[in-house]
Amino acid sequence: MFNSKFKERKIRKTFGLPVIISLDDNSIELPARLNDISEGGVSFKSNALFPVDERIDIIIPYPQIVLSSERPEPLKIRVDIRWSREFTDDNDFLIRYIHGCMFVLSDDLKDLTKDVKELIKLSEQLGEKPLGF
Repeated sequence: MFNSKFKERKIRKTFGLPVIISLDDNSIELPARLNDISEGGVSFKSNALFPVDERIDIIIPYPQIVLSSERPEPLKIRVDIRWSREFTDDNDFLIRYIHGCMFVLSDDLKDLTKDVKELIKLSEQLGEKPLGF
């Protein structure tokens, strides 16, 4: 039987870029690391557990090796946490959780789509190599 609620999963790109999780309009900022990215959302690893349905901002500083005059400022993307679970990372003993997030769409959809496509392209250029904080 065909399930009408089924949605094809977007292609995900593994991407170990360090990011900052911002809560309460930048009053709290925590380090994290992207795990993967797709056109629909991201997952990230952190040492903090975030509840499902919490809305957060992910601030993505561009690494020095790709910085140019085109984007000197970090990219800020609003997401909703869709799932969270415990997670261990052999390369980083501080990582305790992984979270799956969906992008929050706004009136500025064109900019979000452009930024996400730019990040996916960057993930392909840099590969899966983790980059330092």
